[in-house]
Parts: sequence; structure tokens; C-alpha cells
Amino acid sequence: MKKLQLLFISILTFTVAHAQQSDVTFIQDTIVRNVLLDEVTVKAPESIQRGDKKIYFPNSQMKRLSNNALSLLEKLRVNGIQINTLFNTVSLSGGGNAVYCINGRVVELNDILAVKPDEVSKIECNDNPGARYKDAAMVINFKLKKAAQGGAIMADLMEAFNTIYGRNHLSGKYNYKNSEFSLNYDMLHASFKEFYNMNREDYIFNDGSRISQVENGYPGKLKYDNHFLTLNYNYANSDKWMFNAAIRGKYLNTPQSQLNSTLTSSANPGNEWQLMNDETNHNSTTLLDLYYQNSISKNKTLFIDVIGSYTSTRNRLDYKILNGDKVEKLIKNNVNGDKYAFIGEGIYEVKNGANKISFGLKQTVGYASNYYYGSQDEKNSLHNSETYGYAELSRNSEKFNAAVSLGATYMSFSQRGEGYNKLFFNPMLRLSYTPSETFFVKYRGRVESVNPTLAELSNIRQALDNYQIREGNPGLKPSNLFSNQLTFDYHKQQWSTSLSLAYDYNKDAIMESTILEDHNIVRTFNNQRSWKKLNAEYELKLMLLKGMINFRGVVGVDRYISSGVDYHYTHNNIYAIANLVAAYKCLALSFNMVTHRPYLYGETLQLGEDLHDIALTYFKKDFSVTFAMNNPFMDNYKVGSENWNKYGKNYAYRYVNETSRMMLLKFTWSLNFGRKHSTMQQRIKNEDTDTGVLEGKK
Repeated sequence: MKKLQLLFISILTFTVAHAQQSDVTFIQDTIVRNVLLDEVTVKAPESIQRGDKKIYFPNSQMKRLSNNALSLLEKLRVNGIQINTLFNTVSLSGGGNAVYCINGRVVELNDILAVKPDEVSKIECNDNPGARYKDAAMVINFKLKKAAQGGAIMADLMEAFNTIYGRNHLSGKYNYKNSEFSLNYDMLHASFKEFYNMNREDYIFNDGSRISQVENGYPGKLKYDNHFLTLNYNYANSDKWMFNAAIRGKYLNTPQSQLNSTLTSSANPGNEWQLMNDETNHNSTTLLDLYYQNSISKNKTLFIDVIGSYTSTRNRLDYKILNGDKVEKLIKNNVNGDKYAFIGEGIYEVKNGANKISFGLKQTVGYASNYYYGSQDEKNSLHNSETYGYAELSRNSEKFNAAVSLGATYMSFSQRGEGYNKLFFNPMLRLSYTPSETFFVKYRGRVESVNPTLAELSNIRQALDNYQIREGNPGLKPSNLFSNQLTFDYHKQQWSTSLSLAYDYNKDAIMESTILEDHNIVRTFNNQRSWKKLNAEYELKLMLLKGMINFRGVVGVDRYISSGVDYHYTHNNIYAIANLVAAYKCLALSFNMVTHRPYLYGETLQLGEDLHDIALTYFKKDFSVTFAMNNPFMDNYKVGSENWNKYGKNYAYRYVNETSRMMLLKFTWSLNFGRKHSTMQQRIKNEDTDTGVLEGKK
């Protein structure tokens, strides 16, 4: 009912706004004469379509009501992007990852938080990126104004005052001649006392016997503190060449995660056991990134990126079932993991008028050594390698743009004498047509190679509880993912609308597989028949009262089809997204809402989240103060999953009471002393995120 109400409000608001607006079309750099004042001004459109990207020009009011470049991007209401400036998060409607750039140089999202709104001249968004970005769904490039020597300090601090929770960002940057030095630090922390779960499990074994058990959780502790640090040095020799060196550190620490409960089972009717489930996780990554770019000539450019990283994983899990003082079951799943990775990539681009040809080669090598101990002692070493090369030809004209690329990926994996070697071809086709400044249509089709993670390939076997066992599968093979997306976009000065249609097909998808083994359910992975996803999404954006009120509404539908060797499931879901911002002078009132969006893969349905927040912000030139409440109309926050396997059904939900009606105070502050210079364009960013660890938890 709530989703239908949202749809009705969206349609009604659109009707009122359309009746009030004047018919103004986008004409680039329109000259307007004011007869009474006898003066001429130049009025530029807020957005234009150029080639394979859309260019946005933020106005002064947007900058005045923004506290950083991400907040400014949110004011532009770019189609397909959901931005929550309260929590500084970004998600894409169709899924996938966004790549962020400053003057073309690929950066972290945290770097965008360090950019002041008045430094931004325009923002380029490309949701149809080429083979260079491979699996990126969108590239967002912030073009900054050129400036002289100087620096900047930025703080974005948010803490809750009715519980322990915070997200804090600090950054600094200084330019001296052709050099730029910068530092970014981010910290996320929480300490909740009302963290608990509710589980129901139903098992059918080989002998036909059935067992049902229920876990009724009671409040436990969830505590974490995550830290992110980046030290960066950039040297730009005018527009000729550029060198960038970055050291990144990531430390993820969860010292407490308690999911304790009472346990009842049909195998022991009348008895109530105590289940103690305590977990600690420590994961850290250190990375060195060296990047070089050289404009060999006016039409030829070379890009080189080299990365080395080390990841350390230290996980502990104690699973204990107590019958009074007697220990009925004790499982200890502990792991110490070390992962080393090397990534090297080179790109060479040649432009000839409207044509451009690119060649790229990327090599990834990883080595993981994991020691599992506790209920078992075993050491496992894994090695993986991936070589990706491509050639892309593109042609841009005033109205029609096309690009075709042919790539190839060679993958190899080895573990104790087992492994695979396989070659994939990765073609891509991109087309866009812009008949006018107010309308465009585009299509992107590609074939991607999907390789199994090192954790999935691990031959480690771990007990999860009384009846469940998880193990990897060294026999897994990479698969092909076929993706297609068609988008229609129509925009006027005070409103815009878009329709997106997408279809993904993963042949031989790596999905879960369940095996019966005596009185055990073995959860593993296998190359199943296929996985399909169909998506249709409609988006409407409105600007009312000369920009004082901005509304964005999205209604979409997902259909999943998951086909295994011995199972076939489908799932349909309608979801909605709403953003409303009302601003007057130095005040802004905002409301954000996202309904849950379940995701079916294999036999498991991840239920997604229902989220909403309301915030009131006071803006001044160099600082802002926000008072907000997270989930004000929700009694309890929960996430969960459902596993539909015929032998081992599972319905699991986790709750964190304190995140509902959580009151937040956010403060942002920035100080400029001089202005930052514009660096050259860094086109490559790489990072290894696969730890290779098989997690022994439910």
C-alpha cells in the first residue's frame, strides 16, 4: 500500500508541476536581452548531452546549499544515482560500481568529500563507459576550476546522541608549484547493545527424517571501528605528463559481534538450549599505487598504472550450544589469512578527428595463504592470475555515437595441484543517439568473464552448526555474463524523466549447491545452469518554485530467474525511491526513502533494506550544521535472507533496534588558503579486494 501511495503522490506532483511550468527548452549559451535594464546576459543550460556523456553545470544556488562536491552532485538529480548526503553513500539503480574522477584522474569517493562546491565548474556523467573501465556502471568526473598555489582543510563529522554511532571524514590538501600533497582520513564506528537474530531452519535427511529448529535471539553487542587512510602525491608538468603516487590503508575491526539466542529443536522436544555465537573480525589492507600518464602528442596518450598490495585477515568464531552447564556442541572456526597481489595496466589512445582507438593490457596476480584452526587445523595456499587485453574503436558525431571493442581474458588458478586455465572473449557495443538537446537514447551490450573467488575455490571444509557444513569447490570454472541496457532520457528545464530497460544473463553461473551427507547438509558452490535478471525502471525529477523544491521519484521492477541443476526459482519485486529537498535561504529540509529490494541468486533471497531519513540543515559559506533522524517511522531495523533449498530451508533475520529513530548531529567545515591547481587526467584505478578466506559462519 505504501508503494502505491508513493506512486500516486509522484504522478500528482508531476501533474501540478507541469501545469505551473513555462515551456523552456535547453539551448546552449542562449543570449537573453533585458529591455528594461538594457543589458545582455548569457544563460547556459543546466545540462547538455555531448557524445557518450552528459555534462551538468551547477548553479550558484546549488553550490550555496551544498557542503562538498558529493552534496553538489546530489542537487543535480542525475538519473540512475541515489546519493545520501547524510551518510555520504552512493548507489546506482541498475547495480554495479561508480568510478569517481577529479579532472579525469580516478580518485576515491572520500576525495570527492574534500572538494568545495565553488571549486566545481561542471560535472560529467557517463553511464555508458568503454572497455577501459570494464565492469564500471558509471564514470563521474568532477571538473575543477584552475587555481594557484595554496591548500585546503575539510571536516565532515557526524555522531549520534542517543546511541554510539558515527561517520567522520578529515582531509587536507596543499599545492606547491606543480606538486600536490593530500591526505584523507575516514572513520566509521558503532557500539550497539540491541543486536540480535531470529532464525528458523528445516532439514530433511537421507533416511527421510525431519528436524526443525528455531533460534529466538536476545540483545547482544555489535561493535566495530573502521579506518581508511590515503596519502597522495601528484606532480603535473603542465598538460604534458603527470605522475601520481598513493599509499592507501584500510583497517576493518569488529571486536564484538554477539548473536546469542535460545534454541529449540524438534529433535529434543521440551528442551530449551542456549546458543552462544560470538565473532571477531580484523581485516587490514595496505596498498601502493604508482601512476604515470604522458601526452606523447596532441592526439596520442599513454597511461601506466602499477599496484602492489598486502591484505591480512584475522577472524575468530565461537559457536557453542549449552544444555544447562553441559556443552552439547562446540565449534571454533578461526583463520589467519595473508594475501599478496600485483596489478599492472597500460593503455594507449590515438585520436583522429571524430575517431578514437584505444589499446589496453592488464595483468593481475594474487597469492593467498590461509591457516584455519580451532575445530580443525589446516593450511591452504591459492594462486590466481588474470590477463585482460582489449582494442576499442569509437566515433563521435553531433548526434550519433558508436563504439565497438573486442577484449580477451585469460584466467588461471592453482591450489594443491588442482586448478584451471581458460580463455574468454569480451566484446562490447555502445550506441547513443541525441536528436535534440532534450532527448537521447543509448544502448550498451557487453560480455564479461566472471571468475570464482579464491574463497569459493578453497578446498577447506568447515562445520557451521549441528547439521550444516560449508566447503569450497576447487573444480569451479569461470563463466560468461551477458549484459544489455537500453535507456531513454527526456529533460526540460523544470522536469525530466527517463526509462531504463536491462537484461543480464549469466550462463554456467557460480551459485550455491546443497548436498545431503548422512545427517549433514553440505553447503558448497557449483557451476549451475544459468542466472537471469530483468529490470525496468522509471524515473521522474521535478524542480518547483525556481529550484526551492526538488523532487526525485523512482519506481522499478526486478525479475530474477535462478536455474540450478536440481532447482529453479523466480522472484519479482517492485521497489521505490523518493528524495525531496525544500530549501529557503540558508535552510534545507530533506527526506530520503528507499524501499527494500530483494536479490535472488542461487537458492538464497537477500531481502534488502527499508531505509528512510529526514534532515534539517543550516548552511553558511564555510560550514553547515545538520540535525537528522534515521528511520523515524520504523520500529525496528532488520536485514535478512531466505534459503529455499528442498533439503535445508532457512529463514534468517538480524535486527539492530538502535538504528531506528537514531538522532544524528552532523557538522561540516572547510578552510581554503589559496586554491588547488588542476591535475592532469588519471584514467586508471585498480585494487585487489579478494581476501581468499572461506568464512565459517551461517
